[in-house]
Amino acid sequence: GTTRSSLRVLAGAALPAVAALDNEVDLVVPMEQGPHKILLAVDGSEPSLQAAREIGRLVDADGAEISLLYVQKPQHLTVEEALMDAETKRRRALERQLDAERVVAAAHAPLASHGLIAHHQTVVEGDPAEEILKFANEIGAELIAMGSRGRTGWVGAVLGSVSRRVLDRAGCPVLVVHGSGQRSEASA
Repeated sequence: GTTRSSLRVLAGAALPAVAALDNEVDLVVPMEQGPHKILLAVDGSEPSLQAAREIGRLVDADGAEISLLYVQKPQHLTVEEALMDAETKRRRALERQLDAERVVAAAHAPLASHGLIAHHQTVVEGDPAEEILKFANEIGAELIAMGSRGRTGWVGAVLGSVSRRVLDRAGCPVLVVHGSGQRSEASA
């Protein structure tokens, strides 16, 4: 099945038929051994939790260093926010912090069920694709795992999805789990 194929890819066996048939796969790069430095990009969505479950199934707990990254949308200062009193601003900041903690905590459960832990947890603000690519480069990620909600229609065509932008520019293999639970591997 697909898990066996994923394991073959991570073990270094190329799957050209999958690359030819799956439009999400640009190139399958053989790896000498399973990835050790893994970036798991999370956003609290079901596809990102499924990506955490897939990491648990695909990766050997020994030697795997998993970094969780949650990219929050930047806060844009509106006139309303500029006029808020200090207590309201503090409450908003706390809500953002609690949101980040909830997203990161939710990703731990599927990892833990497979005997894995996240060694690093990072929350940043910015453009999700840019921050994922930057962070993957900083840590020397050998695999990026992420969920994809997938934009459709003209919005997707014009802006592109976060996962598509990461797939197109990543310097390492990328495991993308779509909203339907389907997964595909690709790399730049």
